[in-house]
Formats: sequence, structure tokens, C-alpha cells
Amino acid sequence: MMNSGELRQSPENGNFDAETVTFGPFRLIPSQRKLEKDGVAVALGARAFDILLALLERPQQVITKRELFDRVWPGVHVDESSLRVHVSALRKALEGDGSNVKYITNVSGRGYCFAFAVTAMAAAPVSVNSEPFRSRLPVMPAEIVGRESAIKAIASQLIAQRFVSIVGSGGVGKTTTAISVAHSLSDTFADGVCFVDLGLLGDPQSVAFAVASSTNVSTKSSDLLESLLAALSRKRTLIVLDGCEHVAEAAAGLAEAILRRCPDVHLLATSRESLRADGECVHRLQPLECPPDVSGMTATELLEYPAARLFVGRLSTRGVAPDIAESDVPTIAAICRRLDGIALALELVAGRVDAFGITGIASLLDSDMALHLSGKRTAVPRHRTLSATIDWSYRLLAENERVVLRRLSVFTGPFSFEAARRVVIDANAAAANGLLEEFSALVAKSLIAVVVNGSDLRYRLLDTTRARLRHHLIESGEAHEIAVRHADYYCDRIEKLSSRTHSSSVYDVDREEAVSNIRTALEFAFSSDEASVDKLRIAASATRLFLDMSLLIECREWAERGVTIAAAESKPSRYALELWTALALSRMFTDGEKSATHSALMKALDLSEAVNDTSYKLRILSGLQLFSARVGDFQSALTQAAKFHSATEKLADPGYMSLSEAMLGAAYHLAGDQAKAQVHCEAAYGITRSQDPKLLQYGYDNYTRGLGTLARVYWLRGSASKAVSVAHEAVNQGRKIGHPVTLCMSLMFSAWVFHWAGDHDVAWQITDELQAQSERNSLIPFLAAARGLAGRLLTADGDKDGGIACMREGLEHLRGHRHQLMATTVATGLAEALVAGGENSEALAIIDSVLKQDAEGGGSWYTPEILRVRGIALAALGRARYADAIDSLAKSLALARTHSSLTFELRAAIDRTCLDERYSGEFDRALLEGVCDRFLDASPIPDLTLARSLLAERAQKAAAGGNGPTARR
Repeated sequence: MMNSGELRQSPENGNFDAETVTFGPFRLIPSQRKLEKDGVAVALGARAFDILLALLERPQQVITKRELFDRVWPGVHVDESSLRVHVSALRKALEGDGSNVKYITNVSGRGYCFAFAVTAMAAAPVSVNSEPFRSRLPVMPAEIVGRESAIKAIASQLIAQRFVSIVGSGGVGKTTTAISVAHSLSDTFADGVCFVDLGLLGDPQSVAFAVASSTNVSTKSSDLLESLLAALSRKRTLIVLDGCEHVAEAAAGLAEAILRRCPDVHLLATSRESLRADGECVHRLQPLECPPDVSGMTATELLEYPAARLFVGRLSTRGVAPDIAESDVPTIAAICRRLDGIALALELVAGRVDAFGITGIASLLDSDMALHLSGKRTAVPRHRTLSATIDWSYRLLAENERVVLRRLSVFTGPFSFEAARRVVIDANAAAANGLLEEFSALVAKSLIAVVVNGSDLRYRLLDTTRARLRHHLIESGEAHEIAVRHADYYCDRIEKLSSRTHSSSVYDVDREEAVSNIRTALEFAFSSDEASVDKLRIAASATRLFLDMSLLIECREWAERGVTIAAAESKPSRYALELWTALALSRMFTDGEKSATHSALMKALDLSEAVNDTSYKLRILSGLQLFSARVGDFQSALTQAAKFHSATEKLADPGYMSLSEAMLGAAYHLAGDQAKAQVHCEAAYGITRSQDPKLLQYGYDNYTRGLGTLARVYWLRGSASKAVSVAHEAVNQGRKIGHPVTLCMSLMFSAWVFHWAGDHDVAWQITDELQAQSERNSLIPFLAAARGLAGRLLTADGDKDGGIACMREGLEHLRGHRHQLMATTVATGLAEALVAGGENSEALAIIDSVLKQDAEGGGSWYTPEILRVRGIALAALGRARYADAIDSLAKSLALARTHSSLTFELRAAIDRTCLDERYSGEFDRALLEGVCDRFLDASPIPDLTLARSLLAERAQKAAAGGNGPTARR
């Protein structure tokens, strides 16, 4: 009988090799495609039956939608709704009796899971050997986690090839896997299976003696090897050689001799390196798969990962409740990742949860104390603690290999061979050729892991190995010198990365390597008092990389520490300039302190003049222009853009030219001159469609920002189809670059276009993405902007109360972070929604405040809309404010025309015409027709559709001789 877990399949039709499968009152007979409940047949469609079979093959595990499609509809493309229909039918058949038992659960975004306990009754296996089997094997492990496929693969390979070595790092589970393979094959070998623990041997010459003793061959022979081979040549047996790494040469020699002389003997070895023997097949055993670092993971999703299942399973053997609190899920996932899925490590720390708790164990890992937690008393010495396991491997190395390995402990995460060469090799060494041999040997011995990314290879030490080797490095007296080399290398590396484009796939790998290692360098530098440590250079390099990766909180924190040290310098330096620039740009996107951000920008500008660095001066001017726009000072933003343009005219650099045009386009757009904005945005768009590496040095990609601006300009000028097309391109470009600040900019700008176009499905999708990106990257102002946009969309969808609440929340945060650019639009939308809800006095108070702030900044692109909403707010107060309302709408009309904002002009014309009709009874057809006729784009525009509908309705009423009711928006 098989309990719930992964049920076996027969090769025919994907069915089980079980006669029946039972769960609750149900009984499934796969061979007959029959389902019964309490003995009564249950009607089930063919597709629903196939889905049930697929789910029951792996009960209590998630079966993805893709797997179900491939299984139920092989080779046929079907809509996801078809799957939902058949799952619904299956649920109805299983759960439709009102019992409240949930057999099938939906795992959002992934697939379905059969959640009920399952029992499969299998047919008795046919034994090859009818005689009672006497095994010398250790007892079969009570539970095997995450090794099922490896066990099957190794068993098949062992039968076919005769000699397999299971190779992997210490504690990964080689012995457990080997024992499981041997048990699975025990009936295959008439003369049994023999297990030999070579780890207990101190002398390589004793390998043959140990095998002879374990196979009942006399050890008193004068030629022990010949006697052993003669005895084994008449046997059909499997010999397991466990723990070969310290006697590898002797084990390899014996294995080759057995393979030559004993045709029915099969060999299964475990070792931390391959034996490199003739006839050997190597199976590299990888660590157990760990849960990823993602938010919102549930306990059910956690247990899909073998490392987590092993950890949780061992908790129950220690008397800890197996039920996992959702609050513990992130901690358990982090423990699994920190231990790299090493089975022994997971078992050791799980064995101490009863004493320290899950959070306490995580803290012990942070302090490396977990290396000394002891396991079973019956375990061999090298498996009693993590440190013992690692020290066992370390002692087996040659001295030059030990030097290389302990020096590599300075790296965090993946590193390249070039990085290893620069850090490990002494400056006075003759050449790096020696390192190649040691490095290859350490990889072969599973002490250095290989990380494959396409054609690119990186290397890493497992975290537990690195932590223990760090102690050996400190004891050697080399730690400080190696840490300095490590920091110098990554400072050099980041400088080279700054000149490369984000479009390179290797670029992403390089910067992921750099960011984890520069963090290590920062911690070392700022905890050292040695004069040889260049803290400013390390901090400047780190903040440059953090800014490039939108790690803005980290960037700001280290920049603040760096500028404190720079203040003690006697003269300006480039490193100080970099740090002040990084501080200013990171504050702009994360901090609402307007004066502090402006002060940092001005300090950086002064330093750029002092050190005569034109590229940094341009970078700071760009930052000043963006800062001025964010706080609503659009005239200053235009001035800064003009200065930048003037400074770059002599450079004749396409990247700078495109950047300059994009900045001018954005500045003119925000200041209200859409005609000039279009000229400059199109110029930027025409200069280059490829990304210049220098653009992201500004904290964002100005080219992508320019696309978002151009999309809005096209819309305002009445070119709807162009606007929508460029908005899509801006979003796609932002996603392609993968730079969070740039992506959030493109999403924020483009969401407006889709909102105006009435495509609320796309607008909602983009707004949700903006919220997720800003939350993930701590971009608080963008998060507030997303809330404001969501409020506008809710209101447009008819949820006025929800929209108003959302806009109030977004507005509060936008004002708190001094994001006047977005605060103005959100506040205007809030006022309009309040008018629609009858809250006229509050609406007027809000819009008057917005208008005042807008005027203080010299006016903006949105001033026509502010005036229009003020007009409808005044009109809502009654006939007494009619004249004021008409005046405000007239100003909106005139200003929109001056701005070349045709769509804003149309909105004002609609409201002006309707208001006139309401109070005077006259419909100003000429005004509305005059604006409508200037639209040349045939694409549907909601406001234009409304205006033409109003004109047609009034024409029809006039022809009928009556006015009829006034249409309202």
C-alpha cells in the first residue's frame, strides 16, 4: 500500500500502477476509468476524469495549468476557460453533497492541488529472487525528500553501466541517496547488496580489506586483492562504497579491478569528487530546491519545495507542531536558502528549533553559530556538526588548495574566475597558471559550485562553507589583505560596468555579482580603521551601482555615510562629487525633504565645477531639472533644460543630443507649450532608438521618459492614435530596460494616456504594475502616484466613494513627499469627483488651493484643466456663481488654445457650451464645432465622441422645433 505522496505511474496512458485509489468515500479504478462513491458509480466526463487522474498522481502538490493542458489536451491549443469549466465539473462531482470537504484547491496564478489524503492499493511486485534476502545495507531512511527522480535515474544508470559515483558537496545527501538506490535494487542482485563505509578508514591501503570484510571474504590471504576478486567473480551483487574522497585513488584502483574481473558485480560509490576511474559514470547530486525570495508565499506553496519539506518534516520528529504559521513562511524559506538546500544542514538546524524557535535559528545562522549545532549521537564524526563536515573536506586538501579555498571565502554569492584570479593570486606570484589547477581541483571536489547562466559560468561557495572558511582565513592572518584586494577589484569592475549597456545579458549577471560583493566590501571598509582602506572610493563605487539598479534606500544610506567622511577632506575629490550626486538623486525618489534634496544637488554642482568634471555637471543639471519639475517649479525646470542644452551643443555626442532634446521636450510640456514640446520630443525620438549607456547614470533613462512625455503631448494635441502607440512603446521600453525608476516613470506617464483614451483595462493593468513596482523597490512617491491614478480610474468606473477615498490617500502622500507634479493632477481629479458627489464647497476650496500653488510655480500644462474644474465647481454652487464659472471656463479655453492643448480646449468647450445652455437656454454650436473640426485624427476620443453627440442631438432637436433636456457629461 502506498500512502499520499507521489503515486507511481505505469507507462501505458499515464495511469497508475495501482489497482485502486481511495480518498474519503471515493474509490477510483484507473484501469476501468471508473469513479465510485460509497460503492455507487459517479458520472464524470472524460476531460474531468483526466484532470482527476493528473491531480491524484501528485496529491498535495501543485499541478500547473500548463501540465494539465499538456495532459488533458495534448497538442491542442485551448482557452483557460475550458480548464476552469472541467475543474468546476469535477469539483461539483466530488464536493456537491454539501459536506464542506474541499478536495481540490486553486493556487492563485499557478494551478490546482488535490488537497485530501490519498491511499493507493498496488499489485504485489514480482521478485526476481525468491530466496529470503539478507541485506548488509543500513536501514532504509524513513522518508526520502526531493530525491525520488535522482534515485530512479541512478538505479537505471547503475543497471545499464555497472559503476556509478554519486558526487556532491558534504552533507548534500549522497549517502542517503545511495542507500535508497541500493534498497530499490535489492531484489535485482541474487547475492545481495553490500555496504562499505570507507569514511572510517585512516589508511588508503585498507580499502580492499574493508570490502573483503564486508563481503565475508577471508582477510588472511597472502594476496588479499586476488582472493577478493576471485570470490566476487562468482557473485551477482551490488557493492556500495560510501565516502571515497579521502581514499579516492585506492578506491578507483579497486573499482577498475572489480569491473574487469567480476562481470556480475555492480558498484555504487559516494564521494565529494569523482574517482576518475575507467568505466565510472558520475551523477552530480545537487542541493535540494529552495523556496525563492518572493513575497506573499503561503505555507502550501512553501511545501512544494523539497528543502522546506525536509526542514518542516524534521520539526515534527523533534516534537515541534508540524503546522506552519503563515508568519513563519518567509523565515523558513530564508533558512532553506541560507543553507543552500544542503540536507544535513537543514536536518541539524531543524533539530534545534525546539530549543531556539524558528526565528532564533535564523538569528544563529546570521551569527554563524549554527555551524556548531550538533546532530545525532550515532552519526559519524564528520556529520555531527556543519563545521566538522566542512573541516573534514578542508583537511583532505593539499596546502596550496587550502590557501585558494580560504581566500575565496571573501566572496559573497557568485564570482567569475577573473575575480578569483585577481583576489587570490599574490602580486609577486609568477603567473596565474597555478590557480587553474587548484581551482579545477576544488570544483571537482564539490567545494566550489558552478553557476551556469547560458554560456556564462560563475562560481560560488555554499554559504555554510564560506562562513566556516572565513574562520580559517582569519586564523591565517590574511583576512585584511584579501579583503582590500576584493574591494579594489569590485571598484574597478563597477567602473567598467558603467560604460556598458543594460541590453547585454552578461551585464545583468555582472552587476548581480558586483552588488552582493560590493556590499561585503562596504561592511569591511566601514568597520576598518586601517589607512590602506579607501572608504570613499568603495562608497562612491557602491552608490553608483545602487543608483543604476534603483536600490535607492541603500544608495542613500551609504551616500550619507560617505559624504560624512568626505567632509573631513582638505580638498574636493571626484569621489565626494559622486557621493553627493548619488545622495541627491536617491533622496529625490525616496525622501520628501525638499530642501535637503536641493542642497545636495547644489553641493554636487559646486563640486563638479571645482573638479572640472563636465559629465557630472550635466548629470546634476539633469537632476535639477527633474527636481524642479517634481516640486512644480516648471519655469526653473525649463531654465535648467536650456542650460543643459547649451552645455551639450559643443559635444556633438548623439547620446547627449538625444538627452538634451528629451529634457527640453519634457520641460516645455510641463510648462504648457505643447507645440515646442512636440518638436523637441520628436527630435529626441529621431536621434536614437538605441539606449546609450551613459543615460542611466542620471538615475533613470531620459530617452524612455521622453517617450512617455511624447505620448502625452500627442494626446493633448489631438493625435490620439500616435499617443496610444507611443505610450505602448514607452511602457515596453521601460520593461525592456528593467530599471525600476525608469519603468515607473513610463508607467505613470502612459497610464494617463490610456485613461484619457477610455481604455480602462489597459490603464488598470499599468496602474497595478506601477503600484507593484514602486512597492517592491521602495519608491514611495511613485506608490502615492499609483494610488492617485487608481482613484481617477475608480471614479471613471462609477465607484465615486472608492475613487474619492483613494485620491485622498494618494494626495496626502504626494504632498508629504513634495511631489507637486502629481499632486496637482490628483487634487484636480478629487475636486471634480467631489462636485459629482455634491460636495461643492469642499471641491471649490481644493481647486482654489491648487490654482494658487500652480500660479506660484508660474503655471503649468495642467492649468487649463484646473480652471475648467474650478468653473464646474463654481457652477455647481448655483446661478449666483454663474458669471464666475463662465469666466473660469473662458480662461481655460483661451489658455488651452495658447498651450496648443486641443483636447483640454475641447473639454473646456463642452463644459462652457453646456453651462451656457443651462442658464441662458442658448447652445453655442459654433464654439463646439470650431474645436471639433480641428481634430484630424480619426481615432475615437471619448470627449470628441461626446461633443459630436451633443452637436447631433441639438441639431435633431432644432429640426424638431424644441430644445429638450441638456445632455450632461
